[in-house]
Amino acid sequence: MKQAVGIMVQRIYIFFYGYPGVRLPGGLCSKPQDKLPNLGQMHFNECIAFLELPLAGQLPELQVLHVKGADAIRDIATSALNSWEKVS
Repeated sequence: MKQAVGIMVQRIYIFFYGYPGVRLPGGLCSKPQDKLPNLGQMHFNECIAFLELPLAGQLPELQVLHVKGADAIRDIATSALNSWEKVS
């Protein structure tokens, strides 16, 4: 009898609180799916100068994208959200 072997994947969580920049550092913006393939959650709190969101649609394991107090963001491209739904 063969036994199934489970693979445990560790999820990564990133929290930005009060980040002063207008966008993420280049290392996180360029091909994020290669650099952070297990990114499960991204939280942006009080990032008041932040202008753009990373392309969440390029992060295959991303389950939560939380944005609060990022008043400079005026538009989110539909490609950034892929097939996500907005949760109020």
